[in-house]
This record gives sequence, C-alpha cells and structure tokens, in this order.
Amino acid sequence: MRIYLATVVPKMKALKAGGIRHGKWHLTCYHEVKRENLWQEFLDFSDAVLVDSGAHGLQRGSRKIEWDDFTEEYADWIVAHDTDKVVGYFEMDVDNIIGIPKVEALRRRLKRKSKKIIEVWHRAYGWKGYVEMLRRNRGRIVGLPVFGSEDIKEEQVILFIQEAWKRNVRIHGLGCTRRRILRKIPFDSVDSSTWYNPVKWGQLQTIPGTIYIKKDTPISSRTALGYRTWLDWQKLYDAKGPLLRNLKEVMTGERVGA
Repeated sequence: MRIYLATVVPKMKALKAGGIRHGKWHLTCYHEVKRENLWQEFLDFSDAVLVDSGAHGLQRGSRKIEWDDFTEEYADWIVAHDTDKVVGYFEMDVDNIIGIPKVEALRRRLKRKSKKIIEVWHRAYGWKGYVEMLRRNRGRIVGLPVFGSEDIKEEQVILFIQEAWKRNVRIHGLGCTRRRILRKIPFDSVDSSTWYNPVKWGQLQTIPGTIYIKKDTPISSRTALGYRTWLDWQKLYDAKGPLLRNLKEVMTGERVGA
C-alpha cells in the first residue's frame, strides 16, 4: 500500500530547512503547484506523485468557477507538464455541484488529452455505476472517497475493493490514513495531510504512539519531524505489499503477479 503525503508543496521550504531533501510519494493539487510555481522542484523532491484537479476544494469558496474553462486549463497544463513520475491526474470531482452528466462530459474532455485521468466514484453513481467505472478502467486506478460525506461502511469498502481486484483495477482511498482503517482495509494506495499534524495540533503520530511536541519547537523542526515520521509509515505499509498480494489471491481466486 502506498501512502501519498498531501500538502507538501507549500511546506517544501520548511522541510528543506529541517534537513529533508527528498521524499517518496506525494499528492498535490493543480492550482497548488501553479500558485507556488514549484512543479519541477516538487518533482525533484518526489519519487512518484498524484495530482488532484483541486476542484473539490475550490467549490468551498465564494468565487464562481467556470468549470469548462477550468477543465480546459487543467487539461492543457497536464499536456504541458506530464512526466513519468506522475502516476495519475484526478478528474473534476464536482458532481455534487454540476451533476453527473456534466462531470462525465468534462471527464471525456480530460481523457482526450491524457490517458492518466483517474475517475472518482460517488454514492450517486450506485453499484451499477461503480461496476461500469471498473470496466472502463481495467489496469488503471479509480478513486474512492470512502469515509466522511460518502458514509460507506467498512464492510462495504471491502466489497468495493474485491470487485476492483477481480477486474484488475487499483483502488485509491481519498483522504484516508487513519491507522484503525488501514489495518483492516487493504487499499492499493491512500493519501492525506495528517503528517502535518505536529505543526497544526502539536501531535506527532509515531509508530509506537502519539507524542506531543512543545509549543516553542520551531516550525521547520516540527514540520520535519512530522514528515520523517510519515516516511516511516510509508515504509511500514509498503512492506505489507506481499501480504496484500496474498489477500488479493484469496479474495479473487486468481494469482497476482509479484
């Protein structure tokens, strides 16, 4: 299981001040790297990355978004900046704002520009829509916002993952790195910005347990501590790869390549 660390781009200066020059897997938003003008530096800092459109976050603001224009801008940026380090680009995740038919139209426009577009399932699609999504994405990744607003029960998530594995599709759990969940649900990959908690809340989530950091600890030190700790989490869950493959074989009845 890969854990992609989010919110790294605006923190790279603090991370480098804390002695960190390179990481493993990261997730960023299109508008984040565009605003910070740090795309190449971010790539140099990473082994592999996922890119979100940022549309889901933008819908919370008061500014009216012209989604057609935003999609074209995002698509053109993908074409101009794609690299082998990018695992995939998430689609326009705003069906709750503009409806499923419009999101599907925007998705088609993105897919005409790139083969790396990652579709995201939502409850409104239903199980039938999920299966259709898997059929379209054999050998690829799909995004699953499994907790919070989607309110999918843990036992249901296992069924979603099992169906995906049967169809040779990988599942990315959006915004989910809760250890209680990751111990029981074998996503192929996940992401979150929890690594930054030492700065926001003063909590360092080490493998042995939670440590509270003194308030007068410099920001760069707290940022680096949080990041280094989550490098350990990345290694731990990546090491579970063989166990994950064995579980796939048990659940699907098919041998999974090493």
